[in-house]
Amino acid sequence: MTQLKAVVSTAISQVQKLTVQIQTIKGQQADIKIDELKKQLDSLVLQLKAAYEEYNNFSVNSTSFESEVVTLEKEMNEITIKFTEVQKQLDLCRQTVKSIDLEITDYEERIRKLKEKKVSIQNDIVSGENFIKEKTIRITQIK
Repeated sequence: MTQLKAVVSTAISQVQKLTVQIQTIKGQQADIKIDELKKQLDSLVLQLKAAYEEYNNFSVNSTSFESEVVTLEKEMNEITIKFTEVQKQLDLCRQTVKSIDLEITDYEERIRKLKEKKVSIQNDIVSGENFIKEKTIRITQIK
């Protein structure tokens, strides 16, 4: 696009220079080949028209690119929103897993204590049974 502007600017500059030359020549009434200058001017005008057509074609094409950019930006925003939602869900899942881990740890501790209690009670049972055996034997001996 910069090159196009440079071509247009150069063409306009040349047209202005040629116009000044024509005016100077007319003012001096010199015998110069005005037809040749006119051909050069016509050629430059044709180049200028071609440059403007190229610029206009680019402008039309850039509209479709701009539309595509808007669509892509919208899609990017939607993806960002969805990403944030998924990130929040992941954070909640991680918190839930931590909570479950804490509960498991609590249950494991309760199980450990209950097992200790069971062993203690089993020991009490064995002691009680031994006591009963001993006393039964003693009663039998006494009888």
